Amino acid sequence: MALKATPFGLPAAGLETPDGAAVTSSALHAGGATLVIVGHMNCKTTRQTLPFIDRIHKDGGRAAALLQDSPEDAAAGLAKLGLDLPFFCERNPYALSTAIGLVTVPTLLFIEADGTVALTSEAFRRPDIEAFAERLGAPKPVIANDTMPGFKPG
Repeated sequence: MALKATPFGLPAAGLETPDGAAVTSSALHAGGATLVIVGHMNCKTTRQTLPFIDRIHKDGGRAAALLQDSPEDAAAGLAKLGLDLPFFCERNPYALSTAIGLVTVPTLLFIEADGTVALTSEAFRRPDIEAFAERLGAPKPVIANDTMPGFKPG
């Protein structure tokens, strides 16, 4: 199954907050259009992409992570990277990811305020990340000592 073609409605699914509280997928876009990175802390490309999404967040763009890890592992991984990106967790069997056909991490979802997934991008694609930042009104994310290529598979 491949990732759904955009646009599509974000399905309702159970997620967790950093403190383990249950929330629905609508929490991902509460407050407006949001760029969400879906990934695992054990995926090198996810770990390398997270600082770019964190930079968008720090520069005023709404961004969050949906990590397929426990809240404890996600928090520890983000702390190790020195990031303060808001995050949610999705546990196995990954109901949201399965419902949208996600097969690659990281995958970026540009979610409109109404829950419509307007754009997606699989793996690390610098032009897509820069376009998402612009759409959110944030500058292109600049990371110190950046060595990421324009594209890196997940």
